[in-house]
Amino acid sequence: MDSHHGDLTRTPPEGVAPLGPPVPGKSPPPMTAGEARDTVRHLLDGHYAARGGPSGTEVADALLVTSELVTNANRHGGGLTAFSAHVVHGELMLQITDRSPLSPHVLEAERSTPGGFGWALASRLCRTLYVRPLPDGSGKTIVACLPL
Repeated sequence: MDSHHGDLTRTPPEGVAPLGPPVPGKSPPPMTAGEARDTVRHLLDGHYAARGGPSGTEVADALLVTSELVTNANRHGGGLTAFSAHVVHGELMLQITDRSPLSPHVLEAERSTPGGFGWALASRLCRTLYVRPLPDGSGKTIVACLPL
């Protein structure tokens, strides 16, 4: 699915479990964009340690998308409830779950008002970006895939 057109709702790729509600006794998700970036940076450090360093701006793009989507979940989605980052088929896959069933959208921000560009930015940097509503209607998971 193209991240810029059509329906934003999809299922995860084969072999990747969708995120669900938090599991008691399991580590809680990172609560801030900084904690999520640290998780992604650690994952990518391990990924590239075996393959040599990243090319271009891959890590910077991954950290920026992580920050924007987690910030959006906390600011507009009622709070982050789950987060995962995996390397799947040569891509970084992020799953960010929040409490809002509403799909994100690009805000028509006034030039004097900061913000409103996170979803548009993520759409441009990700190979795929889509929304998966939670089955019980209590929120959604944003799935973002960036090339590595």
